[in-house]
Amino acid sequence: MKMRWGMGFKLGIAALVLLAFFALNDFFYRELTVTPTESRIADYAGALSVRETATLIDALDAVERATGAQIDILIVPSLHGESVRKYGERVAAAWWPDQNEVDKHVLMVVATNERRSYLRVGSGLEEALPASSVARILDDNIQPDIRKARIAEGLSSGIEAVFSEVAKGRVEEIWPSMHRAFEKPDSLMEFLVYSSLIAALAMVLGKSLAWAKRKDRVEMTRHRHRIDPA
Repeated sequence: MKMRWGMGFKLGIAALVLLAFFALNDFFYRELTVTPTESRIADYAGALSVRETATLIDALDAVERATGAQIDILIVPSLHGESVRKYGERVAAAWWPDQNEVDKHVLMVVATNERRSYLRVGSGLEEALPASSVARILDDNIQPDIRKARIAEGLSSGIEAVFSEVAKGRVEEIWPSMHRAFEKPDSLMEFLVYSSLIAALAMVLGKSLAWAKRKDRVEMTRHRHRIDPA
């Protein structure tokens, strides 16, 4: 009875530690997501590959050079019950506290678990991107891919749509197509590379386990012979 109580006490302590860990993790996570970042893309959900991130950053830089619009992207795994609009406004207020009439910041927020997105436009771009255009870009360009968990594609389409509105017809002149970066041949190649790496690791692990089992059998045989020699 004493042993059972001891085990239950240990399990209770472990559960409390685990709950405390998740509570602290949630607290620090909320603080982290509203902290200004040096990168144009803050991907706390790990939704983008290295190649996708680099491609999107090239697109963001191209948009800024051509139009002056500074697009930043925040990807989080969850909104923790908060609306995507409220969350996005809170992030924008933290990232750009000194907004003015020439503010040309654009914030794209994506929550992967909820599959929701938000687009916030600075006051300096409200004429080029009124509320009606923002709603259309979200509904037609970003959300359809986000609902299918195609994060990179949704962001790419959203960047191109924002650029199209701000550039006013100069898209073909100074905008390289970004969708080529997400074509199936490249995705298939990445899948094959990752699959090969996983297969190689599985093979090494399997051989290591087999070697360990053989070693255990040899030790057991030697031990048996020492106790009961032939």
